[in-house]
Amino acid sequence: MEDKSDQKDPGKDTMDRKYWNSHLQKMTGYTFGLQPEITADIVKLNSNESPYPPSPEVLEAIRKAAGPALRLYPRAEWDGLRRALSREYSVPEEAIFCSNGSDEFLSLIFRTFAEPGNTACLTNPTYSLYRVLARAQGIQIMDVDCDADFRINFDELLKRQAKITIITNPNTPTGALEAVKKIEEFVKIRKGLVLVDEAYIDFSENPTANSALRLIEKYDNLLVARTFSKSFSLCGIRAGYAFGCPDLISALLTAKDSYNLDTLAQAAAEAAILDINWMRDNAARVVRTREASRKNFLDLGFGALPSQANFLFVSHPKHDAGKLYNRLLEKNIYIRYFPYSPLDRYLRVSIGSDKDMERFFSALQEILSSEATG
Repeated sequence: MEDKSDQKDPGKDTMDRKYWNSHLQKMTGYTFGLQPEITADIVKLNSNESPYPPSPEVLEAIRKAAGPALRLYPRAEWDGLRRALSREYSVPEEAIFCSNGSDEFLSLIFRTFAEPGNTACLTNPTYSLYRVLARAQGIQIMDVDCDADFRINFDELLKRQAKITIITNPNTPTGALEAVKKIEEFVKIRKGLVLVDEAYIDFSENPTANSALRLIEKYDNLLVARTFSKSFSLCGIRAGYAFGCPDLISALLTAKDSYNLDTLAQAAAEAAILDINWMRDNAARVVRTREASRKNFLDLGFGALPSQANFLFVSHPKHDAGKLYNRLLEKNIYIRYFPYSPLDRYLRVSIGSDKDMERFFSALQEILSSEATG
């Protein structure tokens, strides 16, 4: 896959970048999904956000925390949240790290466990922010292409030596889930650090069985990352968490910002964990809609990869993905299109509410019909 993270458009870039460090001078930043002003006529299915609100307990916790105590710094090691995570996942507190969104944690991985000139190994395709964060730290990127079905090629990964290897499971933008057994076989042999990013694990058929979490008790080179953004419906508070052996967590504590997770975020995240069944019910609703939506895509002649995340990765043999994306945009329906090979044949559609998906498929059918008759 062509790497877009280090390309500049000289026709659009008028900055001389003379004060930028040498790594950033060669890069462009992460390309996020369009963020329209949300109105009644907008259907936003482009950022893998939850269509359902967070737990009422979360909102109440934020209201209680938003008081005079905000004059004080937040808890530097997130005591309440850490205890709640420890109880819920049966992991010692010293094996848990909390961050300002999982993105801060990802940045810390490269700052903490690698040095400029080291190599990070990524599957291809995967979450494109990894590449941006690594290169901002002077880390070299080594890609290993997934197979024709977008499954991770672990044999090829093992052939590449790297300081850090990142496995996203389920992967993005495909939604493909790899078996924990395969991941363990890889971690057991791998010499360097392995990060398993489980941002979407709660949308899999059996999150507990599909997670690499239990492996941290056996392997001191493994970190497992999660987020409150997706299944917990908390993109707006920026809170993430991760698990690993105490030695790795201690290193992250040493490198992190002093008060990296603000008071409101800690209160919200702790309440979300304490009311975790709310999240699980919402995740189950998303899964039901995902499976119904996949059937709809197949009925319309699309190829739709089986997904264990809160999105679908689809393509149509007779219709250009970019044109479909633009036609949907004209109808105020936002999905994700990646304009570079080989992903440019596909669209990623986040799973919205049933009402959102009805509007989406109604618009899509109208577009397909008009192109067929045009």
